Amino acid sequence: MKILYINPTRIRAGLDFIIKGQPLNLMTLAAMVTEHEANLIDYKVQDFDEEKLRTELNRCDIVAITSMTPQIYSAFEIADIAKEEGCPTILGGYHPTLDSDYVINHPSVDYVIRGEGEHTFRELIDFIDGNKHKITLKDIDSLSYKDEKGRVIHNKDRKLEKDLDNFPLPRRDLIDDSKYLYLGVRVASLESSRGCPHSCKFCCIHKMWSDPYSHLSYRSKSVKRIMREIYEIDWKNYDFIFFCEDNFTINIKRTKKILDAIIRSGVNNKIYFSCQSRVDTLYRNPWLIDLMYKAGMRQVFLGIESVHQQSLNAMNKRGTTPTMTRKVVENLQNYGISIFGGVIIGFP
Repeated sequence: MKILYINPTRIRAGLDFIIKGQPLNLMTLAAMVTEHEANLIDYKVQDFDEEKLRTELNRCDIVAITSMTPQIYSAFEIADIAKEEGCPTILGGYHPTLDSDYVINHPSVDYVIRGEGEHTFRELIDFIDGNKHKITLKDIDSLSYKDEKGRVIHNKDRKLEKDLDNFPLPRRDLIDDSKYLYLGVRVASLESSRGCPHSCKFCCIHKMWSDPYSHLSYRSKSVKRIMREIYEIDWKNYDFIFFCEDNFTINIKRTKKILDAIIRSGVNNKIYFSCQSRVDTLYRNPWLIDLMYKAGMRQVFLGIESVHQQSLNAMNKRGTTPTMTRKVVENLQNYGISIFGGVIIGFP
């Protein structure tokens, strides 16, 4: 089969103007079904051209669309066009996971994949490809669909994959390296973990990556696998490698192992790194900033959120104070590490 993967059209406001990240989710899904032909269209870095899209849909057997909440209407528009061209549609990602009833009830959506999509996508593609004697729709966990009578069916949730090393390397050959910029520099994305043990009230990470059958919420790839992914990236095409998970420093022992491995390999002399972290972690472990710098970390996203303690408390971030934030910002600046600060306006 020919599968078309689509990251919906760019948002016309906000961070999309300064951050264009690689669609690792689609690249990894494509790697799950390498026996099928793949094409990936990323409308966050490509102009939307309906005529070209229709031509491409006519060449494909199915289209897989990812969507965060600000993209959902663009995702629906693409699904509508796909249905007009007779192409079945699969939607996945944050919004389809967190509001699956709304998404599956859209007339142009055939299937919704909830949560971690790799295994569900693999099984669904096998079903669509005609292997129906091996599996039926009702056997595919974390799948939502409409039956023959138009009734919405939500299959049971899927257990999370315990070992992220079991997932294939993302299909980096499907994208144009030159299109992806983060604050003006060329950036490759790398996922070394999934989930977060914290439960900040403004965040949906813990809902997206939760296992209904256990307390499993945070998982990490092995250091060996992370280094393999670093070496899979063509460094000459990038200025930075961005660890794009929610918090690179959740487990500081793990973080230290990764940074030590980067230093031993000498990769830190060939390319820079950036990541996301928490104020309280870096405040309590200032030695980590020194190690991050030695490993080539030159930019850190900090969840500052607010400079008012009552707001931080309301966000379930009582362990962070404005004083701690000022100290961590100062420490990072002393090392020449640039800071991208996230601040939530109007909370609560």
